[in-house]
Amino acid sequence: FPEMTEDRRKEVAKDVKKKGDNAKVAVRNIRRDANDAFKKAEKAGDMSEDELAETTEKMQKLTDKMVERVDKLVEEAKTYLTGVHAVNVTDNQSSVMRLGSLAMCKVLKDAGMNPIFQLACRDRNRIALESDLLSAAMLGIDNILCLTGDHTKMGDHPQAKPVFDLDSVSLLHTVKLLESGVDLGGNELVGEPPKFSKGAVVSPCSDSVDAQLAKMERKVAAGAEYFQTQAVFEPEKFIKFMEKAKQFGKPVQVGIIIPKSAGMAKFMNNNVAGIHVPDEMLEELKADKEKTKAGITGVEIAARIIKECKPYCQGVHIMALGWESKIPDLLKLAEI
Repeated sequence: FPEMTEDRRKEVAKDVKKKGDNAKVAVRNIRRDANDAFKKAEKAGDMSEDELAETTEKMQKLTDKMVERVDKLVEEAKTYLTGVHAVNVTDNQSSVMRLGSLAMCKVLKDAGMNPIFQLACRDRNRIALESDLLSAAMLGIDNILCLTGDHTKMGDHPQAKPVFDLDSVSLLHTVKLLESGVDLGGNELVGEPPKFSKGAVVSPCSDSVDAQLAKMERKVAAGAEYFQTQAVFEPEKFIKFMEKAKQFGKPVQVGIIIPKSAGMAKFMNNNVAGIHVPDEMLEELKADKEKTKAGITGVEIAARIIKECKPYCQGVHIMALGWESKIPDLLKLAEI
């Protein structure tokens, strides 16, 4: 990933501000069109003069609120850029339907940021996956993360049929094949073959370390060039895993989640494979509810984990889960 130099940070911040200004203009244009429609309704007798005044006032308040939100987002985005080299863009994470990762990657790329395009095998067959990879290459998106994906029964469309034509290993193999100029059907690609930085995932704190190492080895053989881990709350397990994983010679980004509450931690323990939040951390989160609610305790825990794991990994993968505003404090406290 390119170094986030001061010049690059200023350039991206400038572009983010420009996009924020454009968003505010769009909001104000919507207000203008709405007010014009209200005036026509009043003139046609469909709205009284008092109703027109009341509706116009409501529209102005809504506009002011949206403009304020844009300003806040722009300032936060400029702040988050400090120390951040790339941004993960999930692919219908947890089988919940969201905006497509490829479209969001294009928006981030245009804003001067460095997106990581996640592809899950759950929703697309090999034809669609290959097509999306070529589309990403055409758009200049060259960082990818290959995932099998959670089953559809876990998400908000449990009746949806999962695909799983490929899995993460065979998807990595597919990417490598495309890079050689051939698709999975044996057809030669037209033009310059794509080139990607190919990533995969691993769970270092899983109950079966040997199984995770075996999966990691298969992914490396299939073409994985870097790894992001599941969230780590037990540094000692991560360190032991990395002592064995270093044989593969691939950079690993330790996964970090800022715990928001003891309830959230218990939920992860019960529902998320490969994650275990120790009892002492649960007690720490319970000790001062106001401090925990403010995010201070969670940031302290996450920073402590990063410090312990830092000598054994090559990067940090922060899953903010709505607490993006805590990232600058976390990076500062973790001294990275």
